[in-house]
Amino acid sequence: MGKNNAKIIAQIRRELQNQSEEKFRKGVFHFFKEEINPIGVRLPKVRKIAVELDKKLILEGWFFPQILKLAGEFQKSKLFEEQILASYLVERHSEEYTKETFFEFEKWIGRYVKNWANCDLLCTHSLAACIEKYPEFIGKLMKWTQSKNRWVRRAAIVTFVLHGRKGKFLKETLQIAKKLMHDNDDLVQKGTGWTLREAAKANEEKVFAFLLLHKDAGRTLLRYAVERFAENRKKQVLYGKRKLHGI
Repeated sequence: MGKNNAKIIAQIRRELQNQSEEKFRKGVFHFFKEEINPIGVRLPKVRKIAVELDKKLILEGWFFPQILKLAGEFQKSKLFEEQILASYLVERHSEEYTKETFFEFEKWIGRYVKNWANCDLLCTHSLAACIEKYPEFIGKLMKWTQSKNRWVRRAAIVTFVLHGRKGKFLKETLQIAKKLMHDNDDLVQKGTGWTLREAAKANEEKVFAFLLLHKDAGRTLLRYAVERFAENRKKQVLYGKRKLHGI
């Protein structure tokens, strides 16, 4: 880490500590089953700090590769808000993403992401933008579904949440979802169900038909997926005759 980066990181850490609220910090633990180390800063304040930092860096002549490297240092942190700040920082530069940016995000997810909030923020915004720009990387996401890392598997599907709302990448979303329909991890199930629920906003008939074919999927996944369906459709998916697993 360069001296300039170290100085900036120290400044941001002081600013985050100044914005922390102990009562709020204690409340954050209720949202996560996994281990988490929050400072206690509300996310709108974290975003504001990230935006102000980004503007300052640009005025000082920084280019995106330098900002990405700095964000990577924040992602290495074990502090929740610093990792979130990293995602806020890079999502402002989606037009500057290159193929190398994808591999950097892949490294972050595999090495540093340890909770659903960091996973979802990074993937639904920055990684999603990268995939839209370079759809050839969807094949990599397909392979992520086989990872032993729960966050890599969740990342593979939640990357399509915002795309799904807009009716984009439905075929690819369903292909990846199919590989995760029987995942044993609760957070992967929730991420898959959430993504299918959002995809149904633009393509309800196709998502409904897909779910009817996979009524033997995890119950958590199905409940999330059908949350906004009409009651009769919910019942068809959740309580209709289920096929034997693997048939």
